Amino acid sequence: MNAIRNGVADNLHAVRGDYNDVGIQTWPQIHANAGYYTSAVGKMHFYP
Repeated sequence: MNAIRNGVADNLHAVRGDYNDVGIQTWPQIHANAGYYTSAVGKMHFYP
C-alpha cells in the first residue's frame, strides 16, 4: 500500500478513516479472506 492510496504521506496524519469505502483492506482482512485467523499480540495502538 503506498502513500497515494492510503492518504498518509508523513507521520503527522493517521490512516484515513474511509479505507473500507474506497476499497482498501487491512492486513488482518487480507489474511481472513485467505482463510487465516489473526490475533493481536503485543502493544496495540488505537486511534479515536
